[in-house]
Order: sequence, then structure tokens, then C-alpha cells
Amino acid sequence: MVIYWFIGAFFLAEAIKEGIFVYSKRRLPGLQLLFGLGELLLFLLFSIIGVWGWRNSCIFPAAFLLWNLAGAWYALVRKRRKKAGIGRAVLRLLVLAFCLLPVVLFPPMKPLD
Repeated sequence: MVIYWFIGAFFLAEAIKEGIFVYSKRRLPGLQLLFGLGELLLFLLFSIIGVWGWRNSCIFPAAFLLWNLAGAWYALVRKRRKKAGIGRAVLRLLVLAFCLLPVVLFPPMKPLD
């Protein structure tokens, strides 16, 4: 199913993003904003064109994306360059895993005719 491919790609993109920030030893607000905006646009594009039907379980990944984008915007506006640590990266990936859990636990069902 397409939604599982998206979940895997989404988690992999987040892991790569966090790896870049840990490797560079700092969070780059501009790059973080671009990653967040790209992920949100891809999520909205998949939702609009109907790759998967909008379900209640998609609210949590959307909320994570908005939280991610708001944090990047706030860091860019405040010109804050936080240090990126492994602990923060692991925490963000765990939050993402919990946000994606309802999508995995409640897969889309076809109605019985």
C-alpha cells in the first residue's frame, strides 16, 4: 500500500535530517525550515490527489509536521542556532514514531459491498 511507502520515506527523511544536524553539530534554521516545508507539501499533495483517503489517523503525522514547521520558523525568526545532540534527535524520532503509530495500527479498510 502507498501509505506504508510514505510512512517509511517520511521516517527515513526525518532520520536523515536529524543525522545532518547531529553531524554538523548545530541546527540550521533555514535548512530545517526547508525540510519541514517540503515534508508538509508532500503530505498535503498526497492527501489532495487521493493517494490515500484522509482518515483520522492522519491527524497525528500532520500535527507533527506543523509542530516541526512552527519550531523551524520560530528558530529562524529568533535567529537561534541550537546545538544538535543525539538525545534531541532520538527524542524527535520517537515522537514521530508515536505519531505514525495510529496510521500503522488502523490501516485503511475497503467497505464491504
